Amino acid sequence: MKLKLPNWGSLCNPNLLMNSDYRSGIINQKGQTSYTKGSEDWGKMYSIDMWALQRGVQLNMNDGNISVKCTNSSEPGYLLQKLDYVGKATAAINIQSIIGEVSLETAYGEYELLKKGLNIITYDFGFEQSQGWFSMRISEGATVVIDYMKLEKGSYFTGMPVWNNSEELTKCMACFRILDLSFTGGLSNGKYMPRQRFLFENIMRKIPSVNHVSTQTLYNCTAEIEYVDRFGITLKSIPTNKNDDWAILGYRVELDAYDYD
Repeated sequence: MKLKLPNWGSLCNPNLLMNSDYRSGIINQKGQTSYTKGSEDWGKMYSIDMWALQRGVQLNMNDGNISVKCTNSSEPGYLLQKLDYVGKATAAINIQSIIGEVSLETAYGEYELLKKGLNIITYDFGFEQSQGWFSMRISEGATVVIDYMKLEKGSYFTGMPVWNNSEELTKCMACFRILDLSFTGGLSNGKYMPRQRFLFENIMRKIPSVNHVSTQTLYNCTAEIEYVDRFGITLKSIPTNKNDDWAILGYRVELDAYDYD
C-alpha cells in the first residue's frame, strides 16, 4: 500500500509579500531587464511588480534571482514593498551573495544586518515601525543577490508557499498593469466619435494613474483617455477624416494604482 504524502507547500502560512520567490519566476510587466532609480530625490520608482526603488538603487533580473546594488556613493538606497499588515511578523530572506552592508528595517531608524544564506527575523510590523513598508537598506557600494523573500504573520518561518505564476500575476495586476486597447468604429461625415469601454479582468486597488506608453495604430483618428476608474477605462477616438470611413485604433497604456505614500 502506498501512502500519499501531503503537499507540504500548502501547509505554509501565506506570504504577505508579492512577487518575491525568484527561483520560480519574476513578474515583470514593464518588461525591462534592469531598473535604476537615481539619488536626486526621495521619490519612489516602480520596478519589477510590487517592488519600489528609492534613493540610488539598481535592480537586475537574473535566472532564479535578482541582484540589487546601491549606486549612491554618499548614502544608502532602498528596496521597498508597501503592505497593509500590522502585527507580529517573521521575515525570511535567502541571500545567495552579499558585498558590503545590507540590512532589514525592523523599526523606524532601526536595522538588522543580513548575511549570506537564510536570514530569519521576527519583529513588529506596521505603520509606526516602518510606515507600512517592507524595507531593505543597501548601503553605499553594496550589492545583494536575493533568491527569495517572505514575510508572514506570527513568530515562526513556516516555509515558502508553492509558487503559482497566474495567481501571483493576478494579485500584482490589482496595483499595476499594462493594457493594449484596440477597436474599430465607423465615422459619419467625421462627426461620430467612437468610444470603447475596456473592463479590467480584476478590480484595481484604487483609481489608477494612466501613462500612454505607445500607439500601435491610428487610422483616420487620434485618441484620448476619456475616463478611468477601478473597474475599467474608456478610450475615445477623435476623427481626422471628414468623410464616411472607418476609425482604427491601437493604444498601449500603463495603469498604476500602487501606493507610494
